[in-house]
Amino acid sequence: EIHLAMAGVLQFHDKEKRWPGIHNQEDAKQVVDICQTLSDTRRRRHQSKDGSAAAAASCWAQKVEWAFPSGEPRDLDHDRIARYARLFQTELTGFCAFLGGAAAQEVLKASGKFTPINQWVHHDEPCLVADECPSNAMMTSIYPSRYDHQIAIMGKDFQATLANQRVFLVGCGALGCEYLKGLALMGVGTGRDGKVYVTDMDRIEVSNLSRQFLFRQHDVGHPKSVRGALVVQKWNPTMTIEALEKKVGDDSEDFFDDAFWESLGVCWNALDNVQARQYTDS
Repeated sequence: EIHLAMAGVLQFHDKEKRWPGIHNQEDAKQVVDICQTLSDTRRRRHQSKDGSAAAAASCWAQKVEWAFPSGEPRDLDHDRIARYARLFQTELTGFCAFLGGAAAQEVLKASGKFTPINQWVHHDEPCLVADECPSNAMMTSIYPSRYDHQIAIMGKDFQATLANQRVFLVGCGALGCEYLKGLALMGVGTGRDGKVYVTDMDRIEVSNLSRQFLFRQHDVGHPKSVRGALVVQKWNPTMTIEALEKKVGDDSEDFFDDAFWESLGVCWNALDNVQARQYTDS
């Protein structure tokens, strides 16, 4: 359905000169109708014994057996395609980060040593979607926010839970910078009860600047956690964040005591040593 839905959305754009609107039921129905027509047309071509390569490779609603299309027709999943159309224009921070990593990997493959991706890659994550309850996923024009796309997919209840999470990020290096960016853009720690703690004992070095994107030349010599927190708080001023320069281990249990750990919703490791990982995992 996803490849077929993509074809339907592209035809919708050719006709309407725009993409389907977020949670626009009329646009979604139009995309479903286009996909149904596409599927039926391609199925008839396939069943007419058209020997062309296009007919053999065309995508239409058919049963899949052993990971391959069987050629046996099935009903088109209208709900799945309608959901795809309703959420086509939305963006999620995590998926954007994944696409950035995939694009960077493809650039590296230009050296000729590795084989680049030469096909469509679709990823569908229905477990994230909460739009079955329209009032929960509906974006309101009265109070627009930077999290509208996230709310459109996962709902207002999820966003409220996210805002009130208390997260402890251990490490602010290459991984920690990426995680801290994601937390800030997703709105973690922006609620009344939410807070993000980030700790790292290291200072920023010139060699870090090539891979730890939150830091610049003027940050060299300063604590990673402090400078990282300052950067993401400029991006999202409503985020409550506390930067620490403390080691996490047996010798810091006077600070990271039971009350601290029990107050957390998430402990997120971005560590570069096994000993600290084993301690936080325990």
